[in-house]
Amino acid sequence: MMERNEMIRYIEFLQERLDEEKRAHELSDKRLEEESAARKEADKRAFDLLGEIDRMGEQHSHEMQSLLQKNQELQQPIMDLTSAIRLNKKNRFASTS
Repeated sequence: MMERNEMIRYIEFLQERLDEEKRAHELSDKRLEEESAARKEADKRAFDLLGEIDRMGEQHSHEMQSLLQKNQELQQPIMDLTSAIRLNKKNRFASTS
């Protein structure tokens, strides 16, 4: 059987080990909380960036539609001007012949 002093030392040793395990567990929990918070922040930033990309895509789409519409509006006057130039050239060529 253990002596009283040996039992006390053994109990103190066990208490120290238990305290070390508690500290290690607390540090592990703290690290997990920090990592979780960091992941949440990274997810939030990624979501915000995706939203910004989506808004930029919509803006680009509207700008492209506007440019296409302007292009279509200008095509007829350009065709009319081209026809007028060709007709003018024909008339000049016909009048000099």
